[in-house]
Amino acid sequence: MINHGANPMQVFGTNQDQINDSAPATGVTQMPSSCVLYICMTPGQWYTEGLASGFVSGQAGGFQTFATQTGITAHAGGGQASATPITAMQAQISVAATAGDSCVLPPAKQGMEVTVVNNGAASANVFAASQAQAGQTGGDTMNGTQNGSAAIAAASVLLFFCFLNGSWVTK
Repeated sequence: MINHGANPMQVFGTNQDQINDSAPATGVTQMPSSCVLYICMTPGQWYTEGLASGFVSGQAGGFQTFATQTGITAHAGGGQASATPITAMQAQISVAATAGDSCVLPPAKQGMEVTVVNNGAASANVFAASQAQAGQTGGDTMNGTQNGSAAIAAASVLLFFCFLNGSWVTK
């Protein structure tokens, strides 16, 4: 399916079909300027290839785009439980008013990489997913600390990598 529009679109399965093991009738968000393969090998179960990447429309060459989330307001007062979710491969925090305001990464799955830019006025904490968020006992780890976080200074960029399910490391 091709989304040649300027906005993301929501794609749903038919009736009780699931896409990427999401709940029936939930669907997935397909970013603008993207081409995604939807593959069904078992009735009612669809899987995607290319959901978080796209193309530069009208541009010669091989520039690829990635799913982005902009305008994030980090949760005032911080903490993991109420942290603002990061939902894309490239995330831009616009508002971090006081040191320790927080965001939370998605559950760590092998091969994931998330880039977070902090354009807020203060340092923000980016947490690993909690037990409830990750769906596993104890929650994800951040640099070896269960339910840990990494501070990202104002006007900085931090990269998060997952080499092992349930475990984030930073650079």
